Amino acid sequence: MMIRKKFVVYCSGGASRVRGFYSLGKNRDLLPDLIAYDGNREAVCHELASLVGETRFHHFMPNTSDKMEFSIWLLNLMQSIQADCLLCFGNQILRGELLSQFEGRLFNFHPSLLPAFPGLNAIDQAIKAGAVLLGNTVHHIDAGVDTGEVIAQSVMRAENFSEYEDVLELQFPLMKYVLLPICGFSIGGDRMTSDLREERRDVLYSFQLTE
Repeated sequence: MMIRKKFVVYCSGGASRVRGFYSLGKNRDLLPDLIAYDGNREAVCHELASLVGETRFHHFMPNTSDKMEFSIWLLNLMQSIQADCLLCFGNQILRGELLSQFEGRLFNFHPSLLPAFPGLNAIDQAIKAGAVLLGNTVHHIDAGVDTGEVIAQSVMRAENFSEYEDVLELQFPLMKYVLLPICGFSIGGDRMTSDLREERRDVLYSFQLTE
Protein backbone atom coordinates (compact mmCIF):
# COMPACT_ATOMS: atom_id res chain seq x y z
CA MET A 1 0.00 0.00 0.00
CA MET A 2 1.28 3.45 -0.95
CA ILE A 3 1.33 6.48 1.37
CA ARG A 4 -2.00 8.26 1.71
CA LYS A 5 -2.09 11.92 0.68
CA LYS A 6 -4.28 14.59 2.25
CA PHE A 7 -7.09 15.91 0.08
CA VAL A 8 -10.15 18.15 0.19
CA VAL A 9 -13.52 17.67 -1.52
CA TYR A 10 -15.41 20.80 -2.57
CA CYS A 11 -19.13 20.58 -3.42
CA SER A 12 -22.16 22.82 -3.96
CA GLY A 13 -25.96 22.58 -4.00
CA GLY A 14 -27.27 19.14 -3.17
CA ALA A 15 -23.79 17.56 -3.32
CA SER A 16 -25.49 14.45 -4.71
CA ARG A 17 -22.38 12.79 -6.10
CA VAL A 18 -20.38 13.25 -2.90
CA ARG A 19 -23.26 12.13 -0.69
CA GLY A 20 -24.09 9.18 -2.93
CA PHE A 21 -20.49 8.01 -3.21
CA TYR A 22 -19.77 8.10 0.50
CA SER A 23 -23.15 6.73 1.53
CA LEU A 24 -21.75 3.40 0.37
CA GLY A 25 -19.84 1.98 3.32
CA LYS A 26 -17.21 0.39 1.10
CA ASN A 27 -16.04 3.87 0.06
CA ARG A 28 -15.43 5.14 3.57
CA ASP A 29 -11.71 4.36 3.27
CA LEU A 30 -11.65 7.06 0.57
CA LEU A 31 -13.09 9.83 2.77
CA PRO A 32 -11.47 13.27 2.41
CA ASP A 33 -9.58 15.04 5.15
CA LEU A 34 -11.91 18.03 4.76
CA ILE A 35 -15.18 18.79 2.97
CA ALA A 36 -15.73 22.36 1.76
CA TYR A 37 -19.33 23.29 0.96
CA ASP A 38 -20.72 26.55 -0.38
CA GLY A 39 -24.41 25.67 -0.65
CA ASN A 40 -27.33 26.82 1.50
CA ARG A 41 -29.10 23.54 2.28
CA GLU A 42 -29.10 22.81 5.98
CA ALA A 43 -29.87 19.10 5.56
CA VAL A 44 -26.93 18.72 3.19
CA CYS A 45 -24.65 20.47 5.68
CA HIS A 46 -25.66 18.01 8.39
CA GLU A 47 -25.14 14.98 6.15
CA LEU A 48 -21.72 16.12 4.92
CA ALA A 49 -20.62 16.96 8.46
CA SER A 50 -21.71 13.51 9.60
CA LEU A 51 -19.49 11.92 6.97
CA VAL A 52 -16.21 13.48 8.12
CA GLY A 53 -17.06 14.95 11.53
CA GLU A 54 -18.01 18.49 12.51
CA THR A 55 -14.41 19.71 12.76
CA ARG A 56 -13.57 18.56 9.23
CA PHE A 57 -16.63 20.08 7.56
CA HIS A 58 -16.28 23.71 6.48
CA HIS A 59 -19.17 25.82 5.22
CA PHE A 60 -18.32 28.88 3.12
CA MET A 61 -20.41 31.95 3.92
CA PRO A 62 -19.50 34.91 1.66
CA ASN A 63 -18.80 38.25 3.29
CA THR A 64 -18.35 40.27 0.10
CA SER A 65 -19.23 40.16 -3.58
CA ASP A 66 -15.54 39.72 -4.49
CA LYS A 67 -15.19 36.75 -6.86
CA MET A 68 -11.77 35.98 -5.34
CA GLU A 69 -13.14 35.51 -1.83
CA PHE A 70 -14.03 31.85 -2.22
CA SER A 71 -10.72 30.86 -3.81
CA ILE A 72 -8.76 32.62 -1.08
CA TRP A 73 -10.89 30.89 1.58
CA LEU A 74 -10.38 27.50 -0.06
CA LEU A 75 -6.63 28.05 -0.49
CA ASN A 76 -6.28 28.90 3.21
CA LEU A 77 -8.31 25.84 4.12
CA MET A 78 -6.10 23.54 2.05
CA GLN A 79 -2.92 25.10 3.36
CA SER A 80 -4.13 24.70 6.96
CA ILE A 81 -3.88 20.91 6.66
CA GLN A 82 -1.11 20.85 4.03
CA ALA A 83 -3.48 19.22 1.57
CA ASP A 84 -1.97 17.69 -1.53
CA CYS A 85 -4.97 18.03 -3.85
CA LEU A 86 -8.64 18.93 -4.34
CA LEU A 87 -11.61 17.15 -5.92
CA CYS A 88 -14.14 19.65 -7.21
CA PHE A 89 -17.90 19.07 -7.55
CA GLY A 90 -18.87 22.69 -7.02
CA ASN A 91 -20.13 25.65 -9.02
CA GLN A 92 -17.49 28.22 -8.11
CA ILE A 93 -14.80 29.13 -10.66
CA LEU A 94 -11.45 28.70 -8.92
CA ARG A 95 -9.07 31.62 -9.33
CA GLY A 96 -5.80 33.25 -8.42
CA GLU A 97 -3.09 31.79 -6.23
CA LEU A 98 -5.06 28.60 -5.63
CA LEU A 99 -4.50 27.65 -9.29
CA SER A 100 -0.76 28.29 -9.23
CA GLN A 101 -0.09 26.76 -5.81
CA PHE A 102 -1.93 23.55 -6.68
CA GLU A 103 -1.30 23.32 -10.42
CA GLY A 104 -1.91 19.78 -11.63
CA ARG A 105 -3.53 18.82 -8.32
CA LEU A 106 -7.03 20.29 -8.76
CA PHE A 107 -9.47 17.77 -10.25
CA ASN A 108 -12.87 18.80 -11.61
CA PHE A 109 -15.70 16.35 -12.37
CA HIS A 110 -17.94 17.59 -15.19
CA PRO A 111 -21.07 15.87 -16.60
CA SER A 112 -20.22 16.07 -20.30
CA LEU A 113 -17.67 14.74 -22.73
CA LEU A 114 -15.40 17.76 -22.81
CA PRO A 115 -14.55 19.79 -24.78
CA ALA A 116 -18.23 19.50 -25.73
CA PHE A 117 -20.78 21.27 -23.49
CA PRO A 118 -18.68 23.10 -20.88
CA GLY A 119 -20.23 25.19 -18.14
CA LEU A 120 -23.51 24.80 -16.27
CA ASN A 121 -26.42 22.52 -17.24
CA ALA A 122 -24.13 20.35 -19.35
CA ILE A 123 -26.49 17.37 -19.56
CA ASP A 124 -29.35 19.59 -20.71
CA GLN A 125 -27.03 21.21 -23.24
CA ALA A 126 -26.08 17.81 -24.68
CA ILE A 127 -29.67 16.54 -24.89
CA LYS A 128 -30.89 19.75 -26.51
CA ALA A 129 -28.10 19.49 -29.09
CA GLY A 130 -29.13 15.92 -29.94
CA ALA A 131 -25.88 14.33 -28.78
CA VAL A 132 -25.68 10.59 -29.46
CA LEU A 133 -23.34 10.06 -26.50
CA LEU A 134 -23.50 11.42 -22.96
CA GLY A 135 -20.90 11.13 -20.26
CA ASN A 136 -18.52 12.64 -17.77
CA THR A 137 -15.02 14.06 -17.72
CA VAL A 138 -12.48 14.43 -14.94
CA HIS A 139 -9.91 17.05 -15.83
CA HIS A 140 -7.26 19.29 -14.32
CA ILE A 141 -8.51 22.76 -13.43
CA ASP A 142 -6.87 25.71 -15.13
CA ALA A 143 -7.76 29.39 -15.52
CA GLY A 144 -10.49 28.65 -18.07
CA VAL A 145 -13.93 27.12 -17.61
CA ASP A 146 -13.73 23.33 -18.13
CA THR A 147 -10.67 23.78 -20.36
CA GLY A 148 -8.02 21.87 -18.38
CA GLU A 149 -6.26 18.70 -19.49
CA VAL A 150 -8.63 15.72 -19.67
CA ILE A 151 -7.66 12.82 -17.40
CA ALA A 152 -10.46 10.28 -17.95
CA GLN A 153 -14.02 10.01 -19.25
CA SER A 154 -17.07 7.74 -18.99
CA VAL A 155 -19.44 7.35 -21.94
CA MET A 156 -23.02 6.10 -22.35
CA ARG A 157 -25.54 6.13 -25.21
CA ALA A 158 -28.03 8.99 -25.03
CA GLU A 159 -30.84 6.55 -25.88
CA ASN A 160 -30.33 4.96 -22.45
CA PHE A 161 -30.84 8.26 -20.62
CA SER A 162 -33.95 8.71 -18.48
CA GLU A 163 -32.76 10.90 -15.58
CA TYR A 164 -29.72 12.93 -14.57
CA GLU A 165 -28.44 10.22 -12.23
CA ASP A 166 -28.00 7.90 -15.22
CA VAL A 167 -25.13 10.15 -16.23
CA LEU A 168 -23.96 11.39 -12.85
CA GLU A 169 -23.52 7.98 -11.22
CA LEU A 170 -20.99 7.19 -13.94
CA GLN A 171 -18.68 9.62 -12.18
CA PHE A 172 -18.17 7.09 -9.39
CA PRO A 173 -15.55 5.05 -11.31
CA LEU A 174 -13.84 8.30 -12.32
CA MET A 175 -13.75 9.34 -8.67
CA LYS A 176 -12.13 6.04 -7.78
CA TYR A 177 -9.65 6.42 -10.63
CA VAL A 178 -8.44 9.65 -9.03
CA LEU A 179 -8.94 8.71 -5.37
CA LEU A 180 -7.46 5.23 -5.12
CA PRO A 181 -3.84 6.36 -5.74
CA ILE A 182 -4.34 9.43 -3.53
CA CYS A 183 -5.52 7.18 -0.69
CA GLY A 184 -2.68 4.71 -1.19
CA PHE A 185 -4.48 1.97 -3.14
CA SER A 186 -3.80 0.50 -6.57
CA ILE A 187 -6.26 0.98 -9.44
CA GLY A 188 -7.94 -2.12 -10.77
CA GLY A 189 -10.24 -5.05 -10.19
CA ASP A 190 -13.98 -5.07 -9.68
CA ARG A 191 -13.90 -2.22 -7.18
CA MET A 192 -13.83 0.40 -9.93
CA THR A 193 -17.34 -0.40 -11.15
CA SER A 194 -18.82 -2.15 -8.09
CA ASP A 195 -20.96 0.89 -7.14
CA LEU A 196 -22.91 0.80 -10.40
CA ARG A 197 -26.09 -1.08 -11.11
CA GLU A 198 -25.37 -4.36 -12.92
CA GLU A 199 -26.82 -3.10 -16.20
CA ARG A 200 -24.52 -0.03 -16.13
CA ARG A 201 -21.24 -1.89 -15.97
CA ASP A 202 -20.78 -2.09 -19.73
CA VAL A 203 -20.26 1.68 -19.96
CA LEU A 204 -17.08 2.74 -21.76
CA TYR A 205 -14.21 4.38 -19.88
CA SER A 206 -11.08 6.03 -21.18
CA PHE A 207 -8.89 4.18 -18.71
CA GLN A 208 -7.99 0.52 -18.51
CA LEU A 209 -8.70 -1.66 -15.49
CA THR A 210 -6.05 -4.05 -14.23
CA GLU A 211 -6.43 -7.07 -12.02
